[in-house]
Amino acid sequence: SENTTDPATLKPILKLVFEGGKVEVQWKKGSSDSVRIESDKDGNGFRFLAVDTVPHYTDTTPITAPATWKYRAMYIINDQLVGQWSDVASIAVG
Repeated sequence: SENTTDPATLKPILKLVFEGGKVEVQWKKGSSDSVRIESDKDGNGFRFLAVDTVPHYTDTTPITAPATWKYRAMYIINDQLVGQWSDVASIAVG
């Protein structure tokens, strides 16, 4: 069967889970090759965190104080960002 997904409409859905002192960024691969994940851990804007090819991604950044961490992601197909940024997901850590 032919894939009729329009890459321009792709938008990851993120779920965050805090366990064992780490944040797991859960996402579904779908028809993408991978996902680019960015985080904002200090309120100074989003920065590159990782490109993940196999769901899910565990953020191993040490937690030094209570905070709210934010994440967003965009799908990658053939080494190109496609679609739209996910909605921002946030989680309390520490």
